[in-house]
Amino acid sequence: MATVENAPTEGDATTPTTTTPTTTTTTTTTRTTTTTTTSMIRESELPHPELPVRDDDVERDELLSPTLVDESALQFWKSSFGDKNIVDNRDFREKLVKMLEKDWCDTEIQKLKVGLVVQRVFWPDHTLYKEHSADSIMAWVDTHSVQYAIYTFGPWKNIFSFINIQFQDAELVSPILNLFHGHSQIWKQRLNKSAKSYLVRYNDKLIQEKAKKGKVKIKGPLLICYTDTHGEIKQEKVFRKPPYRLGKGDLQPAGWTWTEIIPGIRRTDKKVRKAASFSQLLDTHKHHKMYEKAVMFGAAYESFGVHESQGGGSDVDEQKKNLQNEIDSYMIYDPDYDN
Repeated sequence: MATVENAPTEGDATTPTTTTPTTTTTTTTTRTTTTTTTSMIRESELPHPELPVRDDDVERDELLSPTLVDESALQFWKSSFGDKNIVDNRDFREKLVKMLEKDWCDTEIQKLKVGLVVQRVFWPDHTLYKEHSADSIMAWVDTHSVQYAIYTFGPWKNIFSFINIQFQDAELVSPILNLFHGHSQIWKQRLNKSAKSYLVRYNDKLIQEKAKKGKVKIKGPLLICYTDTHGEIKQEKVFRKPPYRLGKGDLQPAGWTWTEIIPGIRRTDKKVRKAASFSQLLDTHKHHKMYEKAVMFGAAYESFGVHESQGGGSDVDEQKKNLQNEIDSYMIYDPDYDN
């Protein structure tokens, strides 16, 4: 506290000829110092969780956990993780960003949202690991989940540019990645059966198709899951369409294709449709299927293991409140997290 007095000093004293009242003014200034303490924890300083334990009693299904065969992806994995078969999302993201930095600018990497792509796209089969559910295993990436994504979104050398264009379209109010539910097993609970809602997820398994010369082609469809006007859940498969030419014209970029079933009086016809972007595909489906409400994957606390049930309730609300207080009690600082 600082006090200033406006009064004559000893050297200012004089002998006046008349009596004049002397006024002393005291001004008090209070300075308040606010100290804000924030616990800043770099993600790189956090301990790595223990690796999931492989359940040797479970036989691996090649159509659910395919062997990693893409040569570029194999090279990336071996040079980054050696003989490991599974790593946590943080490790995978850090190595992936370093790879992308060789050919991508910072703005492109930020637009891709690498953290979300790693979490939603590279989603292992939980049945291979002990004490893990489909939604807890999403914190990890294994070699099988990489190949599964490749069968769905295209070869490793192009997969991230394809996802960036298709699922992170800057012109969309909400990018497609936000309504992609990966291999989550609670997608049915998230669909509001009375609201003509829809979401996108992986098919339960890869599928095999006969190709030329007796070969078998493996494909990974995506499913658009929606509720019709009667509240029934419907699903429709869509596939990535590789680059193609129209006659002798220019090469068309990769897009999407699906088979539309057209009811007729005497028979049902099938027509193959295609779209250049996933947003165009959804617009086409909305027109025919009349679904309206996109179901987002979930709020931030769902990544920490708390999920909304269809009925909600005080228990779920209390979990959310307690968890949010825990999250707010510290701040994880990682400059690359949003990349």
